[in-house]
Amino acid sequence: MPAPRAIGIAALETRLARWPAEWGDALWVLIHGDFSPPSAALRFDTLGIVIDAEPVKDSILKSAGCVLQAKVSVPERSVAAVIDAADRLAVLLGIYAAGVLGTTSAGWWSHLTHGAPGGAAPPFASERITPVLQALDALPREIERRVRAAMYWIDEPRPVAAETYRFDILRRYTGYFCAFECLVDAINLMKPQPAPSRAQKAEGIAAVVAVRGEHLGVTDIAELHRRYVDPDFTARAVHALKVCFGEGAPKHIEACFRVHPERNRLLAVNQAIRCGEIDASSLKERLRIEDKQARLSVIVFGMLARLVPSGRQSSTTTDAASSGNGASGAGAA
Repeated sequence: MPAPRAIGIAALETRLARWPAEWGDALWVLIHGDFSPPSAALRFDTLGIVIDAEPVKDSILKSAGCVLQAKVSVPERSVAAVIDAADRLAVLLGIYAAGVLGTTSAGWWSHLTHGAPGGAAPPFASERITPVLQALDALPREIERRVRAAMYWIDEPRPVAAETYRFDILRRYTGYFCAFECLVDAINLMKPQPAPSRAQKAEGIAAVVAVRGEHLGVTDIAELHRRYVDPDFTARAVHALKVCFGEGAPKHIEACFRVHPERNRLLAVNQAIRCGEIDASSLKERLRIEDKQARLSVIVFGMLARLVPSGRQSSTTTDAASSGNGASGAGAA
């Protein structure tokens, strides 16, 4: 099991060991959103969920319009049982969202599964900003534009501390991958890949033809075009990673494009999110994506540091740790 994901599971197991006695055989959670409370308690026996009618007052979910206490039955106090309970909650909230035609949002939170809301609070200080402004001003216009875009995608998906109780890992992952794409373009503009000579092209084409012979097909021609005429994103990203990380590049190239199974490649995760192939309602799947986002953030801040001074690369571990599975905190659930 990859280290960040193992840490996430271990943190969950630690919190499960502190299961409050009053909960009994139910996971207590807070359901939050912009909705009106029900007139009476709601009971969904097929899902094993009971929702209280009385709104929770003074909860730690400060930005939610309404907060309700819910109890989800579990057969045992284990990671597998809690993941199953989370799946049942996702079904309920998905049905609610579809029923109101997506006009409002609803989610759930428990300190056992989510940890405490919050995050780092570094000072908003000029010494963090002025050197970056100066570095941006010194960059060629096309590179500077892509670096600014990367910074936007780093900032945009991250909620304020009062809203970190919401599961936002898919938004953050796609945001960071957009930043990665911007930085790949910037690095390739800063240091373009060496173009193969006419002799190298001829030698490479002849080698493919000799191997493929009469079986030479469209796929082979497309590969030759990618290699010698118009490198695709993977080729440009590999080049950018080599420029930024030198001897450390192979592990990042492996994580992005070559690791097995293929679904765990950073590129494949991004494509799966965009194509709707990720089971976004699954707590188990979210833990997997958090693992991948932790690696992606290391890559993004490492690349950014090659272009502008950044104090963030040393804090990527903190960012990953505070993304939703922090230490347990106090609250009604």
